[in-house]
Amino acid sequence: MVREPGNFHTGGAALVDVVAEQAGASARFAVVSTDPGAFSQNSWIAAMKAQMQAKHPKMQLVDIRYGLGKPAESFSVARTCLTSSGATRRNRCSHVVALPRWLKRWSRRAHAQDRRYRDVHTKDMKEFVKRGTVKTVVLWNPVDLGYLAVYVAQASLAGTLKDNATQAKVPAGRLGTRDAVASLEDITAKGPLTLKNVIVLGNPFRFTKDNIDQFNF
Repeated sequence: MVREPGNFHTGGAALVDVVAEQAGASARFAVVSTDPGAFSQNSWIAAMKAQMQAKHPKMQLVDIRYGLGKPAESFSVARTCLTSSGATRRNRCSHVVALPRWLKRWSRRAHAQDRRYRDVHTKDMKEFVKRGTVKTVVLWNPVDLGYLAVYVAQASLAGTLKDNATQAKVPAGRLGTRDAVASLEDITAKGPLTLKNVIVLGNPFRFTKDNIDQFNF
């Protein structure tokens, strides 16, 4: 039995929804990813495209660049996205391991009043969320994920949750009850993916300036 924080479909959809909320239904944005072959990143991007087609048809993903998980490369490609041909004047949606260091370098160089360089959405960016540079971080709630994992482990050890469970109910304390499904279809860059024997935590969590201090990381 596997417990998951979420799936690519809901994660990618939430990223696009945040861009639409903060930059408008016709937003033009770019993605700074890690590596062209990164399965998880490419799957999130595939889910983002699907959500755009279904819910935000006027939005445009104008560019995808790769920083290879390195600060210097990430800074370089992000700078190109931000300055080339006006393509990303309104909003950027970036997700890459190196972006915390990249944004520190960029924010020192960008003029404080130039909004083009401030509407950046990423993750692992607590100090920038508190500062207001990043308005929303879409991820999962790590406290709830660990909390759910303990209940899943307990149910497995007690024999009340088996690997071939079909629509089993798992009591999870303050999280209520979670369904254990035999299979879950997800969207990925390489086609449909079927997760077996999975319990999903729920929809992605939105970290904002109002709640991020509740987490000790």
